[in-house]
Amino acid sequence: MLNAIGMSGKQMKKMLIWESATYIGGAIVLTVTMGNLLGWLICQAEIVKNQWAFIYHFTLVPVIVCLLLLILVAIAIPLTFYKSICKKSIVERLRVE
Repeated sequence: MLNAIGMSGKQMKKMLIWESATYIGGAIVLTVTMGNLLGWLICQAEIVKNQWAFIYHFTLVPVIVCLLLLILVAIAIPLTFYKSICKKSIVERLRVE
């Protein structure tokens, strides 16, 4: 619909990428803060503390790897869907089926 009122393809792609990046950013912030806090709290429980083979060690490497992977997905998926949608004309896209 935004194409019909004058939004260019470049603007549309940029908007879609920023929108998905915002969702990914929110998920990352929640995971890094609340997820790690929850993991730490679980590891502080007596049943876990008394395990002789368990030591809690926090590392950022998996978080960074997942972050990079999620950013790539946040860029690739909107662009892929935008390409498939743009194969139809604006009139065909506006029609309600």
